[in-house]
Order: sequence, then structure tokens, then C-alpha cells
Amino acid sequence: MADLRYADLQGFAPGTNLLEVGCGTGEFLIAAKRAGHHVVGLDLSEEAIAYVRRRHPGLDVRCALLDSGDLAPESFDVIAAFHVLEHVGDPIGLLRQMTRLLRPGGLVYVRVPNLNCWYRRVLGRNWWGFSVEHAAHFTEASLRLAMSEAGLMEVSLRSGDSDRRHSMWPILPLLLRRGAVLRSLGDALQPSSPQDGPGGPRLPDGARLAIKKRLISGYLAYRRSASTVIAPLSRLQLSLGGGPELVALARKPGDA
Repeated sequence: MADLRYADLQGFAPGTNLLEVGCGTGEFLIAAKRAGHHVVGLDLSEEAIAYVRRRHPGLDVRCALLDSGDLAPESFDVIAAFHVLEHVGDPIGLLRQMTRLLRPGGLVYVRVPNLNCWYRRVLGRNWWGFSVEHAAHFTEASLRLAMSEAGLMEVSLRSGDSDRRHSMWPILPLLLRRGAVLRSLGDALQPSSPQDGPGGPRLPDGARLAIKKRLISGYLAYRRSASTVIAPLSRLQLSLGGGPELVALARKPGDA
């Protein structure tokens, strides 16, 4: 996935110095470094930063906010932030901080959940983008406005898929009545507990585990075949702007 994400920068002369905000376990930083960038990563998770430092001692990763990471103004050619903007209360303010750190002509590269995706329309309130951790939601229009308010000029903005190899379309038939079928099945397969009452467990443990194994095996086979059949529909949703992500590139005004 990191290589697919980095591919979006090809053709835009992204320069040398790259910063990732919310670097997680560092896969994108590794892809960028392999392409010749000098990379810096920020993340608020001490565990994630410790993991990256153990696995990749040469990477410059810091547990810090964007405005407290000891970063000089106009020192980066690219700033990337994948699924970060939706977690902050002031996404325009965060984009302005990125703009301040970019050299003239530098690129901001962001990915956020797409509020207008087809999955949200099918799942309604059960869409995974409506997480309690998300403080903001974006359409193409609102993301375009946020970048403009931050002083950035749009380069490209499109509907995308976070991982084309794992389309969620094959599970939609299982989400009948907005998840009621899956919830009922999950309730039946829960292990027994004291709260089950005098009636005892719903299913014996051995039978419950055997059913789970068969369901998982059957679902994986279904997903492999359904992914192939449904691929044209997945491409259609992307072309019509209904993909699960919005993928945006914007430049800071000025000559690089």
C-alpha cells in the first residue's frame, strides 16, 4: 500500500525533503526513502515511534505535534498526511501549519475518508467513517475549500481506494438491513457467560468454533470470487467520485 501511495507523487517533481504527519509504523517513509527522499516522520503514538526506531534505526521519527517537532519554516518539499485531517478539530489550521513548513512550490499530499462514498450511502450510520475519533468529515468541495483557506493551490483531487486489492464491495450482501444480519449472527456465536441466564449458552463451545471456522473459510472463498466479478463496479464508483477515500495534492504558491 505504501508504494501505491507514493506512486501518486510521481510526475510532480516532489523534491528531496519529505515529512509525514501521522507516520504510524513507517511504511510510507520507507517507500519515500527508497525513492531517494530525506524523510522525517511525526506521530503522537509513543508505541508506534518506538516500533519504527527498533525496526528502522536510521529513520528520523519523532513523537510530537506538527508545531512542536522542531521543524524549520520552508524546510520541506512534500508533506504527507494520511487519514489525519479528520481527527483534528481545526483541519484548516493544520493545513496552514503544513503550508508554513513547505518551501514555495512544495506539495501537500493528503488522504481522508470520503463522506460521499457509496459505502456511506449504503451503510448509513453504520459507515466506519462515522467513528467517535473523527472530528471532521470531507466531501470534495469541503476539502477543496479547506486547502484554499490554508493558502494552497489544488493540483489534483480525486476519489480513491485505500487498497484496491481489498475492496469492501464483496461484503455488502452480508450487510442486509444495515448490519442486522451480521449482528444476529454475531450474537449467536458469542461464547457463553453468566449473563446468559438459566437457559445456558446459545451454542456449545465446540459447535460455535466449528461454525466460525466454516464461516471464515466460506467468506474468504466468496470474497475471492466476488472481488473478481465486482471489479467493474468498483472501478465505476471511483470514476463517479464514490470511492472510500479522497486523495488530494496541493501546492504552496511560488517557484520551487
